[in-house]
Amino acid sequence: MDVDFINSHFLVALEMGISIFDFWKITLSEFYAYCHAYNKRKINEHNSLITQSYYMAVFTRVKTLESLEKYLFSEDNKKELSKEELEQEKENLSKMFGV
Repeated sequence: MDVDFINSHFLVALEMGISIFDFWKITLSEFYAYCHAYNKRKINEHNSLITQSYYMAVFTRVKTLESLEKYLFSEDNKKELSKEELEQEKENLSKMFGV
């Protein structure tokens, strides 16, 4: 395997909380399963915080708010990007993070 490939996956594993020892024990398939589960957990945490904030705002405001579903991540709300939009997003993120 390519060294850059391993290094990039190693850094992702550390960010997800996988120990160094476990990283070298798991297969690539197991690693991707960890990534998928981690992303789902983070989306659930994000949606939970948004829901709490939304209900706090509802209880402290007189004016009615837009639907909560508008703010939550879901598979239905996912926007498919074209190749040009993906390239533009990649350039923007590269500039933002100095890569």
